[in-house]
Amino acid sequence: MAEDPIRASVILNEIQYDKPYRPVVHDRVIIIGDLDANELHLRTKRVSRRTEVLNEYKDNDKLPEDEKKISEECKVVSSSIKITNSIFCGKVNLSNIIFEGSIDFENTTFSGDADFLGAIFYRDANFLGDTFNGRANFNAAEFVYVSFERATFRSDAAWGYAIFQERTFNKKGIFGKSKFEGNFVSFGEAKFAFPKSEEDACRIAKSVMARSGDRYWEDYFFYREMKVKRIQNGIRGNSGLGWGYWLFKTETWSFWKILRFFKYDVLEFFLIQWIFRYGIYPLWLIKLWAVIIIVFGIIYYNGNEVKGWIGLIQCMILSFATAIAPGYAAIVIQPIQSRDPIVHLAIIYKILAAIETILGTFLWAGFIATFVRRYMR
Repeated sequence: MAEDPIRASVILNEIQYDKPYRPVVHDRVIIIGDLDANELHLRTKRVSRRTEVLNEYKDNDKLPEDEKKISEECKVVSSSIKITNSIFCGKVNLSNIIFEGSIDFENTTFSGDADFLGAIFYRDANFLGDTFNGRANFNAAEFVYVSFERATFRSDAAWGYAIFQERTFNKKGIFGKSKFEGNFVSFGEAKFAFPKSEEDACRIAKSVMARSGDRYWEDYFFYREMKVKRIQNGIRGNSGLGWGYWLFKTETWSFWKILRFFKYDVLEFFLIQWIFRYGIYPLWLIKLWAVIIIVFGIIYYNGNEVKGWIGLIQCMILSFATAIAPGYAAIVIQPIQSRDPIVHLAIIYKILAAIETILGTFLWAGFIATFVRRYMR
C-alpha cells in the first residue's frame, strides 16, 4: 500500500529535469495535488494528427471545453517514468505528451480524472492493475506496447481514435480481466494492429453499453467484434498483416486454407458482413434493396418496347413489384422483349426477374428482422 506523501510538484520537477539517464521512480507514495503537464517547460515536437482526430477533438463545438485540447505541438518527455503501488489524489493531465521512455503505473490508483488525450507512447506503457476512479481519457492516444490488464475503471473510459500498434509486452492481452464499472466506454474509430485485441476491446465496450442501455453503441461494437472474428477465422487470422502479404505468400495456399478463404473471406464477408451487416443496420438493407430495383429496372427498360419516361417508369414499377412480390414477374414480364423483332428474349428477362425476386425477398426479409431487432426491443 502507498505510504509516503509527496506533492505533485515534486513529480513535475523531476519530469522537468528531463534526462533519459535519470528516470522518475517512486513506489508506494501518495501524491498530493493535481499533476498537470501544462506546467512543464519542455522541448516540443510537431506531430501529424489525423484529420478526423483534429475535427473531433479540436474544432468540435459540441465537446466540453476541457476536451478541446488536442494539439499538433506536443511536449517531449525523454526520461522514463515509474510510479507504482501509489495513489494520485488529484487530477492527472498528461495530454499531448510524447513519452520517449517507458511508462509504468502498475497497481496505481488515479483518484481523479486521468487525461492522456493525444499522448504518444514510443515505448512500453504499463497500466496493469490500475484503478481509475474518475474519467479515463485516452482518446487519440498512440501506443506501441500497452497493458491495461486487471485494471478497474469506475467511471467513463474512452480510447476513441486511439492507435494500438503492437501486442502488449506481457503477452496476455491489452484488457485481460479488466473491470469497467462506469456507464460509458468507447473504442470508436480506434485502430488495432491485431484483430484479437480489437475483438476483446469491442466485446468489453459492447457489454458496458448494453448494461447502460445505449443500444446504438452496443450495436456498433457488436458489428466490429463480429467483423474481427471473421478476419481471425479467415486466412489472415490474428497476424495483423494485410492482404498483400497473404496473396503473394504462395506456401499459404493449402487446400484447407483455400477453403477458409472462401468460407470466411469471401462468402461470410460478402453475404453476412457486407450485405446483411450482421443484422444491425436496417437502413443499409433498404438502400441496397433500392439499388437492386433501379438496376433491374434499367435492365428491363433496355428490352422494353415502350421508350421514354413512360417506359422507364413502367419498368421501375415492374422491378419494384418483382422485388417485393414473388411470382409477379411470371405474369407481367411477357411484354418485355428485345428491340430486335427476330430474337425474342422474354425468357431471359423472366430468369433475370427470378433472380431479382430471390435477392429482393432475402433483403426485404432481412430488413424486417433487422428493423424489429434494432427498434422494437
